[in-house]
Amino acid sequence: MRHFSAKMLLIAATALFFSCQKEQQEEKKDPQAPVIAAAALTGVNGETTVRAGAPVKFTADVTVQNSELDTYTIEIKKGDDVIGLAGGILSGASAKIEETIEVAVNPQTLEAEFTPTVYVKVTNKNDQYVEKTLDAASVCKICPPSLMDVYYMVDNNGACYELSKMADKGCYRSYVDLEGIGANITICEKVTGTGAVDPSGKTWAFETPTSEFGLKYIGFNAITEELFKMVNYTVTMNRLEMDKDCNKWNVYWEQVLVPDCEVVFLNFNDKMKLQSNRFANAVDNTARYIGDYGEKFECYYVDDTNWFIIKGQWSDNTVVWVTGEGASLPMDPYTDGHPLDWFKGNPDCAYSAVSCVRESESVYSALLYMKETFAIKLYDYWSWANELAWTSITPETIVISPMEEDPETGKVDGNYGNAGPAFTEGFYTLTYNKLTKEVSLVAYTGSFCGTIAGKEGPGPEPPTPGTSDLYLVNGDGSAASMELVNGTKFITKDGNVAGSTFVFAEKLTEAGAIDWSGKVYGMKGGVISEISEGGDYIARDPVYDVYGKTPWKVYFDTAKKELTYQEGIAKTGMGDMGDGTLVIWVLPLPHNCEFFVDGFDKALSKMVNLAVFDNIDDSKGTARYIGYSENYETYYRKDQGWLILTNNICKQQLLLIGKNASFGQEPYTEYPIIETDIPRTPGQTLPLNRLNEDEYSSYIYMADDASFQVYTNYAWGALNNTWESDTPNLVTRENFYAKLGTDFVPGLYQITFNMNTNKVKLEVVEPEPPTPLNTLYLVNGDGSTDEMVLVEGKKFITKDGNAVGSTFVFAEKLTEAGAIDWSGRVYGMKKGAISQISEGGDYISRDPIYDVYGKTPWKVYFDADAKEVIYQEGVAKSGMGDMGDGTLVIWVLPLPHNCEFFVDGFDKNLSEMVNLAVFDNIDDTKGTARYIGYGENYETYYRKDQGWLILTNNICKQQMLMIGKNASFGQSPYTEYPIIETDIPRTPGQTLPLNRLTEDTYSSYIYMADDASFQIYTNYAWGALNNTWESTTPNLVTRENFYAKLGTDFVPGLYQVTFNNTTNEVTLVSK
Repeated sequence: MRHFSAKMLLIAATALFFSCQKEQQEEKKDPQAPVIAAAALTGVNGETTVRAGAPVKFTADVTVQNSELDTYTIEIKKGDDVIGLAGGILSGASAKIEETIEVAVNPQTLEAEFTPTVYVKVTNKNDQYVEKTLDAASVCKICPPSLMDVYYMVDNNGACYELSKMADKGCYRSYVDLEGIGANITICEKVTGTGAVDPSGKTWAFETPTSEFGLKYIGFNAITEELFKMVNYTVTMNRLEMDKDCNKWNVYWEQVLVPDCEVVFLNFNDKMKLQSNRFANAVDNTARYIGDYGEKFECYYVDDTNWFIIKGQWSDNTVVWVTGEGASLPMDPYTDGHPLDWFKGNPDCAYSAVSCVRESESVYSALLYMKETFAIKLYDYWSWANELAWTSITPETIVISPMEEDPETGKVDGNYGNAGPAFTEGFYTLTYNKLTKEVSLVAYTGSFCGTIAGKEGPGPEPPTPGTSDLYLVNGDGSAASMELVNGTKFITKDGNVAGSTFVFAEKLTEAGAIDWSGKVYGMKGGVISEISEGGDYIARDPVYDVYGKTPWKVYFDTAKKELTYQEGIAKTGMGDMGDGTLVIWVLPLPHNCEFFVDGFDKALSKMVNLAVFDNIDDSKGTARYIGYSENYETYYRKDQGWLILTNNICKQQLLLIGKNASFGQEPYTEYPIIETDIPRTPGQTLPLNRLNEDEYSSYIYMADDASFQVYTNYAWGALNNTWESDTPNLVTRENFYAKLGTDFVPGLYQITFNMNTNKVKLEVVEPEPPTPLNTLYLVNGDGSTDEMVLVEGKKFITKDGNAVGSTFVFAEKLTEAGAIDWSGRVYGMKKGAISQISEGGDYISRDPIYDVYGKTPWKVYFDADAKEVIYQEGVAKSGMGDMGDGTLVIWVLPLPHNCEFFVDGFDKNLSEMVNLAVFDNIDDTKGTARYIGYGENYETYYRKDQGWLILTNNICKQQMLMIGKNASFGQSPYTEYPIIETDIPRTPGQTLPLNRLTEDTYSSYIYMADDASFQIYTNYAWGALNNTWESTTPNLVTRENFYAKLGTDFVPGLYQVTFNNTTNEVTLVSK
């Protein structure tokens, strides 16, 4: 910019200064990248050949100069497959890495001898790094183990069993009956002629595995040297028997799974993929289940990715959930198929969250495929309120972000699990201890379950011919006939016949006793199964014993081995209380029972609390009760048609009283809940029905100014005045009462109280249809008004220009005197957000950008649905001043962030006139756009010859501009009118202003030709040159002394240049 001789003089003076200071000031030393030496991969004892399945040891010496070591990552590969991962954190200027690594056991590593590729990366704390691929001479060979054709199992009684090969390499199993096997076994490579252990071969000693179901086989993994088993319990998963969930995937809603049981898959697509932490030893269309025990697993078949998924029920509070983003279930195509997605959809979404395998009472684990961008959290219920705290004990792979408040929004967020410094993309086991709240993330090197072959099979089995009868047989010997409902599902013919214990039998003797030659279903291993004589009976749901009740009827499905109770209410069977209320004093409802109504005029779905019922069929008058097993004092309000399950006789009561709210069915607040003294008639208190161990819930209709109080029983002293809100945008507590939040609108909600956390959650079910808004007025703080014009929906704009004062509200109605009529809707400020307000509420302050130069908004939009103010500003060509050099000007143009911007009277399209870095939503036919830059006041120029509308930052608090050569404003005619670096003054367009995008960034479109260059200035003074900036896109541009220098990937064209004032960095992006 200055003459060359002046620059050289400055450089010479600088050099002389530092020369004089050399002895007084130590020269600053630049940090160096780390150095890796003596790197090697061997066996744990230095072996040069290692058997597949055995661990390997990596060692290396690392040093760094003028910095400190930070992290290391080790990756072991065979071809493109990662077979081993490790990493950690370093410190100091030198260190020795010693890492024992488990190498994956899979078909790739068991195929033949190979030398793996070993890659190591080491970083320092100055973000410098070194990468090294080890020479083959420094890496041990991995060879498949020497395996026998047959192994032998000899028990302590001397019995010998052959173990033959399975489909999984290295796995062997027994194929004979194991009844009578001894308590201890020895696995051996060789036996003598008499079947005894031959000590000349390898041997392994174990206790014999046991199971209440008996053993189908015992297996041995000769590679990992571990024993496994399959129990005599078979589960058949038949796609033709599965229901459909809301996503149209196939599902079993309540499936019993026993560890090490056999699972048979029928009617699924070929090569179906299973979770490798829940299944192993896939053979044809069967696999061994290796997950935790459960009686109510949900099992999904997702046919677009051919995944079979096991997950816990959303209402089960013994399940730990993993959800988030950047991760997925461990099946191809991983995150490209169905990634984790923050509980997306609903509890029936099979893959947006993963339920962990319960390893022990407090330890849970999940196998995941994870990318470096992962962000995850843990929950112990399908609810944001049940987020779990955790600390990482493997910070090299997973770190937990702190809880921090956003200074702009005030929102506190954090507690995310993110990639640690040594993490690399791949398969990981996440382990969480709920007791200690510790989490670990370890690279998975175990085996992967093979795919399942597609095999056709029959649909639900019909009853065997001649045995269509089924009998319920009680523990006292009494029996009751059952009748076939459909398929394999039976129901007791008569009511009230089920005793305290019972079984289901296909046949009875002539004397009415169980004929054990037919199938009999009782309890085995804690689940309903076929039993033999002497087996355990089924105990009925304990809810019936509380008040000595008997189940009305009982369903049993012989294929699913599933018991379901049926309970219901016939209107004719209810007592009349004489106040418009009918009553049943005790109604037992077991969890998941079928509930029916009979003789009522109203549809079942219009009568009950929908928080505890689903699968409603109004044509049959049936539903499924999904609440906690309870006994209810049940009322029917004849005038309202409400069937109310009160918790008067429950162990724990939970109820609401209040105002402007009601039971969650029509006619709503025509019969509201009240807070007058007890007694009240049913319906004037709202019971919250128990959903699970901790939560109580109900649908509730809430009108304007609704409020409520929470009570734990019908005594004034039982008021809960300490509860907090999980949804403060909808409701909070102020003293004893609920107070509506800024996002509340009248309508139907589900309210849930968590007894454990003492929190209330309000969720929108159905907002009340909005009343049309046909008129609106802008009312300023000084009382002046302006009628607004309806644009669309509930969006209005001021009719006159410059009518907006420094504070204002929007009112639906005015009095005859022109004041606000508060009987209509008025929108002002409430708790920092625009909302409906009452008289005395706060006014809206206009954008402070207008106060800088004492300007007034041109016009204002208000959207009553979005509760949003949008300013309108623009430029009319006829209103600009002429500077006489081909330039028109507006000296001050305020542009608030997100305002609507318009142009009028220009020949060129708006999209061809402006800096597109700060405008979007451009409509050239209307001449409008949205200004997305930072709120600023601009000295604005129009270049007539070029047709450019230039927002200069001459009058902004912070200027940011470019001069240079072979570059121009980012619109045609481009460099016919280039930016220049001659002395000031220049005409507009010969300097390129970077308009402010955010607090820290400034940006503009720029056209750059061959040999383009630029300099950055912070104002129009030579001394304001920025000669220290760095580039985030060095392939396109770097800095050489004072000038931009083009990178190797640069080609002439249109770019967006962005300068970050905080990091002092330039980014160039091709457009």
